Amino acid sequence: MQPKTYLADEAERKIARNDLDRSLAVEAGAGTGKTTLLVDRILSLLRERRAALDEIVAITFTEKAAGELKVRLREAIEKALLLSPPEEAESLGQALGELERAPISTIHSFCSGLLRERPVEASLDPNFEPLDEMGMDLLFQEVWDQWLGREMEKKPAVLRRALALGMEMDPLSRLVRQIYENRDLLPEGPLPQPSYSPEKFMEILEEEVQRAWDLAQSDCRKEEDLGYQAILGLRAKVKKLKEACPATQEVILFRDLEMKAQGNKSNWKPAASCDAQKQILKKLARELEILKDTLRAQVMAGLVGWVQGFVAAMEEEKARRGILDFQDLLIFSRNLLRDNKEVREYFQKIFRYILVDEFQDTDPL
Repeated sequence: MQPKTYLADEAERKIARNDLDRSLAVEAGAGTGKTTLLVDRILSLLRERRAALDEIVAITFTEKAAGELKVRLREAIEKALLLSPPEEAESLGQALGELERAPISTIHSFCSGLLRERPVEASLDPNFEPLDEMGMDLLFQEVWDQWLGREMEKKPAVLRRALALGMEMDPLSRLVRQIYENRDLLPEGPLPQPSYSPEKFMEILEEEVQRAWDLAQSDCRKEEDLGYQAILGLRAKVKKLKEACPATQEVILFRDLEMKAQGNKSNWKPAASCDAQKQILKKLARELEILKDTLRAQVMAGLVGWVQGFVAAMEEEKARRGILDFQDLLIFSRNLLRDNKEVREYFQKIFRYILVDEFQDTDPL
């Protein structure tokens, strides 16, 4: 007879199955049996009469996974029934009859059930309709097109600034979608904007370009040298910057100004002057990148504040149609349970255990 083999983590699996007095997280690779452990834990809860099946919530990542979990749980209960003593068989048999009504679903379906049970406390139309992903895509595009059209007529400064600095409409639309889908993270007021001082950079730019130009005039032996030409181009940009208005200065700094350390030592005498002018341009390149990062952050902060107007337009349109998207289901459920103690205690009595399959894929909200 072959000796019975045990998995290296059998002790941990046993804890996951049978330690029902603690909240546990199981972390393991794909195909190692996490879902099987979840089924086993439900069986343990049923056998020990810790809860009826309708008091155990099992959350899956997809509707398909929820259906498969019910099938696996049915098979496990039926198998356990054949081997269980009468005191366990009664609770298992009851669970088998309740299986199709058991709260085994995606997080969105579960939240929808909570809201339908207490719509008044959630400040919702009891007849709200969940919106699937395709419906959400269509609604987003419809409201975005209408809202953006109105905004383009008003020409808000934050939008004009973003477009002038190179923001295109497709990336802007994707940014707005991302902000909308994470709207629960938006701050109450405007985002803090980093300090942005192009004047100081322009002072440094003018001084350093002049230093590089002095070196080029005195020590570069060929005007065709790439370093010489780069410095010459920078002198022209400095002149253009000094003559430009602030809005145009931003565009030049962000889109047109480039710092590239170039030059052939053989064209410079002494050769160390070539290295010196390269160091000047490298320093300016670092300073320019810091300035650009600050400008990006400032523009982004302004766009986030501007997009909140679109978020409000979406909320208004959904309320008018009586629909909720997937994120709404999570947000309204979170708010309902967080802000209403009576409702929270009500559901705590109904649902005694919550098990989550594929927890790493669950929305942080």
